[in-house]
Amino acid sequence: MALLGLFGIIACYKYFERFDTHYRRTKMIELKLAEIHPEVDTRLEWEKIRLRQRKELWLSSRVQIFTLWVVLHAVVVVSGVTLTILILAGVGH
Repeated sequence: MALLGLFGIIACYKYFERFDTHYRRTKMIELKLAEIHPEVDTRLEWEKIRLRQRKELWLSSRVQIFTLWVVLHAVVVVSGVTLTILILAGVGH
């Protein structure tokens, strides 16, 4: 169980790394597009949407899904280690 949780944490970090790479590439393309065609610059609209979301969904907009998944998998690791210790110690027999 602990190894499964550890795998989950590593997988979360890998997915976040891939997300970050694609996000940065997208931002670069967005900036280049705004340079070439200023009439298509959507940054102001995106900022308005982001601010509205932070106001309406103040708690969930501040917690990254990545963090929630890592915490979940860390709980699995701790549970696995705790159960292993209890089983090896013979607790409950």
